[in-house]
Amino acid sequence: AATTNTTWTLTVAQDATGVRTMNWDTTVFKFQGAVVPVCTTNASAIDVFTLTSSPVTAGKVFVTWNPDFR
Repeated sequence: AATTNTTWTLTVAQDATGVRTMNWDTTVFKFQGAVVPVCTTNASAIDVFTLTSSPVTAGKVFVTWNPDFR
């Protein structure tokens, strides 16, 4: 079992066409304000997600979102 916080960075980049989507399992991933983020669908858009878990989160992963980097 984990004894420290674990953090990952997930970078999602759209191709030249864009319009790609992704889904989150809300039983595992938890979001600020309980609002599930929707990826930016513009062509060449980049969204950055930070995922954090710890021994006290009981299998939940907390997600923060920075949309539409350019």
